[in-house]
Amino acid sequence: MIFCRFFILLSILIWPAVTAHAAVQQATTITGYSINGLSGELEENVALYLVQLKGEVPSRQLQRYASAQVKASMRALGYYHSEVELSLERSEGKAQVIANIIPGKATRIARLDYQFSGPGEDDQQLQAVLDSLPLQQGQVVHHGQYDSAKSAIDRQLLELGYFDAKWQQSKLAINRSQHSAEVVLHVQTGPRYDMGRLTSALIHQQATIFILWRILKPGSPTVLLRCQNSILRYRKRLTLAASAFMLIFPLGLMARCRFVWKSCINHKIALKWGAATQRT
Repeated sequence: MIFCRFFILLSILIWPAVTAHAAVQQATTITGYSINGLSGELEENVALYLVQLKGEVPSRQLQRYASAQVKASMRALGYYHSEVELSLERSEGKAQVIANIIPGKATRIARLDYQFSGPGEDDQQLQAVLDSLPLQQGQVVHHGQYDSAKSAIDRQLLELGYFDAKWQQSKLAINRSQHSAEVVLHVQTGPRYDMGRLTSALIHQQATIFILWRILKPGSPTVLLRCQNSILRYRKRLTLAASAFMLIFPLGLMARCRFVWKSCINHKIALKWGAATQRT
C-alpha cells in the first residue's frame, strides 16, 4: 500500500517534466540547412541528403544518420577521406543544420581495363563504344559515370544483336591508402544474331513486308532497338489511318466495311518479327 502511494506521488512529480520535455522536442523541427566548405556538384550532392531532414525532430540518432549519409554522398563523387561536422542552430522552435565539410584528397582513376572476348572481340562497333565512355584515366572517381559506362556497353551489345553477352567481371576497385581506383569491365559477347523471317497474322501481308523490308530484311544484322522503333512507328501509322477511316466514311457504310476494319486492327496487333538466328 505504501509502495503504491509512493509510486503515484513520484508519477505526479515527474510527469510535468516529461511532458514539458516532449513538448519542447515536438516544437523544435529542422527547417533548413547550410553547407560550408563545398561548391559545385559536391555541394549539390550533399544538399540532396540534407534537404530530406526538413521537418524532422533533431536527435543524436538523426545526427549520426545524417553524417553517414553526407559521407556516402562524398564517396559517390570520389572523396573517400572527407571530414564532416554537423551542428544545429536553434531559434524559436526551429533548427537549422550547419554542415562544415572538409572534402580531403580526391581519389582518381589510375587504371582502365576494358575487354571484349568471344565472337565479338574484333567488332569495330563494339570497340567504338569504349571510346565514348565517360571514364578517363586520371579523372576523379564518379560512381554515376561508372554506372553510365556499364549501361552504354549493355545498350550497344543489345542493339548489335549480342543477346547472350555476359559480364565476366565488372568492378570499381578503390585503394583508399593510395587515393586511387581501378575500373575493370570484361564482357564475353557470345554469338551475334541475325534477323529472322518476318511474319504477320494476316494472309495478305505484302504491304507489311514492303514497308519494313529494308530494315527487317531476313539475314541482315540484328539492330534490335531500330527494329522496335520502326515497328512502333508503323503501328502508329496504322492507328492514325484507322481513325481517319472512321471519320471520313458515313456511319451507314461502316457495317459494310466492318471486315476491312477488323483486318486493320488484327494487322496492328499481330505484327511481329521472327526469331533471330545465330551467325555461322
